[in-house]
Amino acid sequence: MRIHQVENAVMAAWRAYPIRVVSRQLSRCCQSSRLLVRNELAEGWIDAICAVCGKNEFLRHAEFEELDLWVQCPICQNRAEPGRQEFYGFYCAECGVFLRLADLLPQGTGAPPS
Repeated sequence: MRIHQVENAVMAAWRAYPIRVVSRQLSRCCQSSRLLVRNELAEGWIDAICAVCGKNEFLRHAEFEELDLWVQCPICQNRAEPGRQEFYGFYCAECGVFLRLADLLPQGTGAPPS
């Protein structure tokens, strides 16, 4: 299965939307929502930051499995299934493509959202 390479301009447009993916699990620090963001230092990794204080934690596997995201295959337009290749993402078995979840998320800063 190959990782689908999304053009930088397309990724920038996706990330500019004010929509954020929220984990179903609350933060340990403030018992608040956790927003999913791309890890600043490790390409492909995902952090879950507290919506109140901005504390960073890695996305746990159980959290990824609980996400109910509908991600469309860029080739056949069918729903891609959640899975893990080297990183969390979504794959289309029919087309043999894998979309990394990190490529769809905004860059993390560790700071609380404004």
